[in-house]
Amino acid sequence: MHLRHLILSLKFTFLGVFGVFMAFTANSFEEGKNFGFDVYGYEQGLQNPLVKWVSETSQGRLWVATDGGVFRYDGQRIIELKDEQDNSMDYAKSVHFDNRPGKNILYISTDSGFCYLNLDNVQDIERAEWKKIDKYTPETGPEIDLAFPKAIFQDSSGQVWFSDNNAIYNFSFESEKLNRFSFDHL
Repeated sequence: MHLRHLILSLKFTFLGVFGVFMAFTANSFEEGKNFGFDVYGYEQGLQNPLVKWVSETSQGRLWVATDGGVFRYDGQRIIELKDEQDNSMDYAKSVHFDNRPGKNILYISTDSGFCYLNLDNVQDIERAEWKKIDKYTPETGPEIDLAFPKAIFQDSSGQVWFSDNNAIYNFSFESEKLNRFSFDHL
């Protein structure tokens, strides 16, 4: 008799827990109906749908790195950023916006190097002149090509870091100095 009572008690406990779970799950699905998604592609101006990175500025603009270049979305339209001199914006891998107070700097890594732009000095973003770094010049020895830089990180002191296939780099916007920490000794 005790075993039957125990089994019956466990059944009611399971049904109660299952009922509460279903109530929460059903409520979550109901709330999920309120979510919507906007898809941006060729028709909206995003020329390459292979998105590698997205970064948001303090003004709410989105900067998008793709294999077809870098794009900015301001809530109204998508603008493709081009460099008039070459295709250095193609194959963008990472976009980082320095949002520290008083800073308005955009950093981009691409297969051909590392680019940056002080947005405070730009009148027309579509014709901006990006500063590019595609080589590391040590104090002694030959220049070293950057080998497909990837992700960009900014530490708490404002120093920007990125890596390529052979090293980690530290870049200071103020001094425009690039330091290299090689993987050779590992």
